[in-house]
Order: sequence, then structure tokens, then C-alpha cells
Amino acid sequence: MPTNVTPQYGHLVKFEEAISFFLQKTQLTTEQWHELKGHIHAKAFTVAGATKAKLLNDLYDDVSQAMLNDETISQFRKRFDKTVSKHGWSYNGKRGWRTQVIYQNNKNTARAAGRWQQQERLKHRRPFLLYLTAGVSLSQHDVDRMNLDITNEKTLDKYLTSKTVLDKETGEQISKMPGIDLGWDYNPGQAWLGDDVATGKWLAKLGADVRQKIIPALNNSTRKAMPYVNAEINKVAASFITGQHIEQAKYFSLGHINEGTINVVKRQGHLLHNTAVVLSTEQIAAALTNGIAIEQLYDLMLTIQTAAKLEMTNELLIIGNGTISISIKLGAAFNNIVGINNI
Repeated sequence: MPTNVTPQYGHLVKFEEAISFFLQKTQLTTEQWHELKGHIHAKAFTVAGATKAKLLNDLYDDVSQAMLNDETISQFRKRFDKTVSKHGWSYNGKRGWRTQVIYQNNKNTARAAGRWQQQERLKHRRPFLLYLTAGVSLSQHDVDRMNLDITNEKTLDKYLTSKTVLDKETGEQISKMPGIDLGWDYNPGQAWLGDDVATGKWLAKLGADVRQKIIPALNNSTRKAMPYVNAEINKVAASFITGQHIEQAKYFSLGHINEGTINVVKRQGHLLHNTAVVLSTEQIAAALTNGIAIEQLYDLMLTIQTAAKLEMTNELLIIGNGTISISIKLGAAFNNIVGINNI
């Protein structure tokens, strides 16, 4: 960044966690801004009206370069203009406003997510957070009204209770946090660092046509975490073989059930509150006890996401791949693997 430019929030974004947040996003095309709202933006890069994959990819590259090279908005606009000209894109809004929204929102959320990861890493030494609004000062009356208490880390979650309001643009009833603009009622850092369960709850409420586009992209992104999940499986296997006590149960996301699986669940009259499937270390140990090979456990994520063979029985979703069957209990919070057996 030029030295004569006063940095604004989001400009000083060039640190590893912030850049990683952005580069790990999945690209999703949309026609209107309200098609994707809230925490899904922590996992997806989208530009309203960018309905062509090649156009969205170039816009993604434009923002990526702005972050990697710490470009000013003027530099970003030159890159943006070339992309618009290349694709003949006719977008809504004036150039100044549209480029500022794309540039600033992506850099701000990346910085926020990166800072949150840093704070999570250091919270054992610095266990307090200071809540500040964007450009608005809080009076003592405001703080008292919100009943903020630094000794309770769930205080903000308690305060940020959504209310049902009417969206004037769509005519739909939507949930909205008090005092927060629509679509900004989420923590980018929390959403990025594994909030697949919250994403699954959101996906379950969407229409099938939207899910068919989003779930494959999200699952593709989730599969990037397979080495991490497999490493945890190895740890449990090592403890199992040596007879050591397994640590407190951990849970891992295996992605989301696909639209075909969702259709089977709904056709048989079952409610689906969430599309996310989670695996616990306890179930890994139980599977090993039942004679499941560690190589079969490595395939769990792909088996869940593709679901070649499936059925509903006794309130359980059974998914198989020809060698193992996975029993999943559908829940209000998330869908939990409760059994893995050889076929």
C-alpha cells in the first residue's frame, strides 16, 4: 500500500489468517444479493448478479490479488474494470458503490475472521473481548441495556436474539438481529472455523434448487479437511491399539448429505432440521471395536456425501458404500453418526 494513504479498517488485511479465510472460500454464482445471506458468506465467495462461473472466478481473482498485494481500492477498480470489459458484464449500481461493496466487505470480513482466529489462539492468556460497533460509540446506558458481562462468554449470543420482521423487498418473513443490517448477523471467524452445523441448519430451510448448487460446492471444500480428520482417526486408532484411554469426545464435520438423500428423508415423512453430519471420537473407537478397518473410516466423508446406497429405518438414516453401513440419527441440532458396521 502506498505510504501516503491513510489505512482504513480492512486495508491492513495482509496477514496469514485473513488471507487463508478468503482463499478457502467456495465460489457460488447468484443473481440477487439476498439469495445468500449471513454466515454462508464465511464459506462462499459470491457477487450478486455474477451468474457465470468464469466471471465470478475472475472477480474472485481480482479480490484475491487485492488482498495478496495489499492493493488500494483504486488499484482494485482498475482490475475490476478489465474483468467487466472482458465479460461484458452489466451490473446494478454505480461503479464507485459496487466496487466499494465488493472490495471493502471482502477485506473487512477477512480481517475480522483472521483476528478472531488469533484471539481464539490467545484467549487462554487474554480471556476478554471488547464489543465495539462499526463506527458507533456505545454509551454506558447502551452497555447497561445490553447487559454485557465480561465474565460470561455467551453474553453476546444471549443479547443477539433474532426477531421476525418483514423483508420489504421480497415480502418474506425473515429473522433479523436488532440493530444489525440484514445478512450481517454472524461472526465471520466463528463461521469459518467449523460452523458447518449452523450452515447445515440454514441449508435445510432452503429450496431444493438452491441446495443443489450449494451443497456440492461446500462438500468439495469440506473434503480439503480430510487429512485433518484422518489424522484424528489415526490418533484414536493408536490409543485403541495400545489400550490407552481416549480423551474427551471430539466431534468432526463430515460435510452435508446431498439433495438425493434429503429427498429420501422427506419422502418418508421425516423432518430434516440440518444437513450436516458429524462424527465423534467415541464412534471411531466403537467402529474399531466392531472390526471396522481404519482404511474404511478414511472413506466415511466421501460415503456420507455421495450416499450411493441409503434407506430410512427405525428413525435412522442408513448410508452404505458396499462394504460398510453408517447409521445416522437425525437431530434438531445436527445429524450424528451412531453406528458403523461391516456389511
